[in-house]
Amino acid sequence: MGGSFTFGANGVISLPARTTSTAINGSFIAQGAAIPVKQGAFTSITLTPKKMGVITTMTREITIHSVPAIEAIIRQAILEDTGVAIDTVLVDSTAADTTRPAGLLNGIGKITASTVASIVGFVSDVKALTQALIVSPKGNIRSPAWIMNPGDVLAAALLQTTVGETPFRDEVSRGTLLGYPIIPSTTLSYRTMILIDAADFITATGDTPNFAVSDQAVLHMEDTSPTGITTGGSTPAFASPVRSLFQTDSLAIRMIMDINWALRRSTAVGSSVVQWTNTLVW
Repeated sequence: MGGSFTFGANGVISLPARTTSTAINGSFIAQGAAIPVKQGAFTSITLTPKKMGVITTMTREITIHSVPAIEAIIRQAILEDTGVAIDTVLVDSTAADTTRPAGLLNGIGKITASTVASIVGFVSDVKALTQALIVSPKGNIRSPAWIMNPGDVLAAALLQTTVGETPFRDEVSRGTLLGYPIIPSTTLSYRTMILIDAADFITATGDTPNFAVSDQAVLHMEDTSPTGITTGGSTPAFASPVRSLFQTDSLAIRMIMDINWALRRSTAVGSSVVQWTNTLVW
């Protein structure tokens, strides 16, 4: 729903992003009068590749005898698990640094959720998020969308009035709420709702994940804080445990993927296109 770009051979993607410090709106003018000249204010959003990577290993025997082929299964598992990892980072509140992009909720204060545990509280929360999104970017919204945990999507569909009606069931079952698409996310915490103008969300990728297979490498078999096999100068330190693929008759599959994302309008320029709340009680 947002903008999608590819790095290709480029190391940097720079996109214009508008600020709200000035307006370049048209004005009514008299016949023959001079038309006003207004200056727009723009900044730039720069995206550089952020690298995701993982290595996993398998023995030669399993690659020969497995049906279906284990390599294809492992590649698919890497893609699926990496997708979950990306989504987890996407919906957090952590700031960008040299290795990762910022989460959508970084620097954005939350809307206080209603304390009414009924359809009344749900309507109140939806109204609060919608109004905040309309007001913050001065009404200039283009493609709003909800991001919700599937459990909350189900809860919204089943909400009942005092006479037992479920007014949101049909629309939510069609994947929308107030006409805005619902993006279900299992990585978003339960009892949390995000409303975002998706048109201002931009991503840049390296087109496709890059896979490589080797039977010659020596690996530091560490999944949280791997290092080089040796570090230091005259008194080097050695990683442990290490494994020679050649010596153990094994193969390694490595996946590398370049990716980054950003918001073209954010709190940094005075207009947040992301609104959110949590601790929902309906």
